[in-house]
Amino acid sequence: MQNDRHQQASTSSSGRRSRNKPRRRNFRWLILLAGCGLTGSLAATSGVIGAYYYVAPSLPKAETIRDIPLQIPLRIFSRDGRLIEEVGERRRMLVAYDDLPQYVVDAFVSAEDGRFFEHPGVDYQGILRALLQLASTGEIKSGGSTITQQLARDYFLTREQTFIRKLREARPDISLSSDFIVGFPGETDDDFEQLMNLVAEVGFDQSFSFVYSARPGTPAASLDDDTPMDVKKKRLQILQARINQQAFEISQGMVGTTQRVLVEKTSKKDVHQLAGKTENMRWVNFDADSSCIGQFVDVVITEALPNSLRGRLANNQAAA
Repeated sequence: MQNDRHQQASTSSSGRRSRNKPRRRNFRWLILLAGCGLTGSLAATSGVIGAYYYVAPSLPKAETIRDIPLQIPLRIFSRDGRLIEEVGERRRMLVAYDDLPQYVVDAFVSAEDGRFFEHPGVDYQGILRALLQLASTGEIKSGGSTITQQLARDYFLTREQTFIRKLREARPDISLSSDFIVGFPGETDDDFEQLMNLVAEVGFDQSFSFVYSARPGTPAASLDDDTPMDVKKKRLQILQARINQQAFEISQGMVGTTQRVLVEKTSKKDVHQLAGKTENMRWVNFDADSSCIGQFVDVVITEALPNSLRGRLANNQAAA
């Protein structure tokens, strides 16, 4: 009897231990998952706080936007005091929020910022949603900016920057070029740094850039030019290297795309190939019959080189 009782007790004890093992294993997994979640939350919070303190010094004060000075237009009156015309870059009229019809408020909020009355000015939920969409699809399908952010952006961007931003919204693949004079009298290191920031911000694809030299009879010829020539040449080298880098990155982004090309001549590198220019002024070399010269053809870009592209005729067009 004692042996039977001992055997039953041992069996019962081992049964309890076997039942407790899955519980302990599940409990360990729960602790591990909770620890990972807590670590991830702390890392995300630290990243957001760190990003804020990194950007904060360059952010404008709220008072700057709160006290926006209205631009007074130039008013032209007749001799008898009648207003003929108002001329100005911006003309704003202040309207109190309470004077806005509710349907106007609803239209702005629904079109621009659906959670306007729920966030403090920065919609973290919207930004997170946009980041998740970008990470999952690789495409920018929605933005996370709020009406508050758009107001600050439109106020602090110059007219040229706003114009360029609108152009890129309408035509993301647009190519922009400009002329640059480096080393104008009085140009400081800070001036040149601002120029480089502008070049990077706009993303210029091409440029005609050169070192300033005085021209007799011009107002600038009488200005003191105390910038050494070697400094001017160094700045020009940095500027051109940056624009060349941006241009090559744009060229690399064209690989795999189909471009509309105006065929101009036989290629210099290979008489059996033709050369033409894309809409963003890039030379493309590809195999084709000489009858294509002077015509528009569709070319698939296969390789990006520092000064040109290589490609092949699209499938619906035959090479010689």
